Amino acid sequence: MSSLVGNSLTFLWLRSTRVNDSRSLDHKAADAAKVAAFQILMQPWLEGIATYAEFDVTPGDSRVMSNLMVETLRHFIVGQLPSPSGKPPSLTQAINAMRSSLASFRFSKEIVRKKADLLLSPLSNLRGGYLAGYLCVKTFQEQCEHATALAEDTDFAYLYLIHFLMDDYGMVDVLLAEHDDPVNAIQRVADHITARIELIASPLFSKHIATDMRSFETWLNKQRPSPSASARRFSRVHRSSFSRGAFASASSKFYEANAAASRDLDLDLDLLESHLFFVLGSVVGTASFHDDGRTFVFEYGDDRTTELQSLCEMTPGDHEAEMTQLLVPVLAASAGSIAVDDSILAIERPDSFAGTVLESILGRKVSHRDGSIAGIHARQDLLVSKLKSTGRMPQIIAALASASGLAQSYYNGLGLSGVAKTPAQLEHIVHMMNDTGVWEILNKRRDLVLTLSILSIASSNRRGRLMLRDRFKGVDPLKAQLEAFDISPESALSDLFNTPTGLRDLAVQGYWTRNGHRLMIMVCDDS
Repeated sequence: MSSLVGNSLTFLWLRSTRVNDSRSLDHKAADAAKVAAFQILMQPWLEGIATYAEFDVTPGDSRVMSNLMVETLRHFIVGQLPSPSGKPPSLTQAINAMRSSLASFRFSKEIVRKKADLLLSPLSNLRGGYLAGYLCVKTFQEQCEHATALAEDTDFAYLYLIHFLMDDYGMVDVLLAEHDDPVNAIQRVADHITARIELIASPLFSKHIATDMRSFETWLNKQRPSPSASARRFSRVHRSSFSRGAFASASSKFYEANAAASRDLDLDLDLLESHLFFVLGSVVGTASFHDDGRTFVFEYGDDRTTELQSLCEMTPGDHEAEMTQLLVPVLAASAGSIAVDDSILAIERPDSFAGTVLESILGRKVSHRDGSIAGIHARQDLLVSKLKSTGRMPQIIAALASASGLAQSYYNGLGLSGVAKTPAQLEHIVHMMNDTGVWEILNKRRDLVLTLSILSIASSNRRGRLMLRDRFKGVDPLKAQLEAFDISPESALSDLFNTPTGLRDLAVQGYWTRNGHRLMIMVCDDS
């Protein structure tokens, strides 16, 4: 993610492997340890954000829209809309069409099953923390929605959560503060992450969240950054009420001198900052070279290219090759490459790239021979080897494991806060969900898992519920979706909501009914 925290992590990762660095091994190890700690401890948040984007995010009434929704609109919606008069559709028409398409897509059997898989995934962080992270994101959005109607726009809530976590000046200060003890550095990162989780459930969060979200929306609405404005972005990030004050010394020093840091580390900030290219996929085929060693054709199954001129000379004959296709969303263009091992044979690019920095960036994107990246990985391996030789690695690994266990308890507490009212209840629910999600809670019944999946998709946001009603022309979409899986709506809902008071009733009804997500009225009440 392009952010203050993300750029700080990149800085630490590269600095830990810098050539001719006179700092001690412990200083370098502390840099690498902070990066590792962040990646491990924040994984539930990051996976939760991704699953929330997949199952819940829909543009609402906010004045801003995430890049995710903008690119979805551009590439998958606008071109599909009818244009009888020859005029392009209005933005309102396009957004309404996207909302309807998202609702239809999320109620497809494939996505309902995928959401069920998420609900059945382990609560434990040991397998990625998808469910724990998703529940935390849902809780975060509900806390925000309770304070301000802005958060009813799940796309804006998604944007704000990324900002809350990844443009956190407090985390930047922790990451960039000098440490010569890797174990202590790991603990500092863990302490800040757990404090951030605690903050969400605190009165301070409830007091300031509405004002902060409004300020963030206003700030975003005024920004018109170009993709290459990476350095300038550092000075323009919205100062959140939850940023722990103004710049502290470490982050201030770094961000004010980021250009010098860039030169010192030989970084291309545009390349690190801009997510200009997305790999759509690749296929393995055969590059058949003619006798000249330069002319070749690429074959994959029954398909073959026209004759191409290779960028490098190869031995005549057949070579196993890989063709990679990339998307350039900001330019609505595509690009690609054909490579044999580390040798790039051909690069396909839009003519507009010629002679620009994009051509250079594309070359580095598709090239597996990027010397700077290969050198960084080699120096990173050397750092690990040196740490092993000093006997420090077991201590670092143990510190990471301990911090991960501590963070797990905080994630569980936040994500299940709407279910567990006492520590004993929380412990019992965590025990049941740790390995198989809601499977034990729902008495190992497939029909109830699918029912809960459908309910949770339908109750993502109020606008989604209204759009669903419009799409199904007054027919209860809940009933239609349940019957599509051969599930009796009356039986499934009765089992979910009319069970004897106990854990199952608490876990299902308690969590999903808090803060407006009331399942029983989600498709039959406009209030």
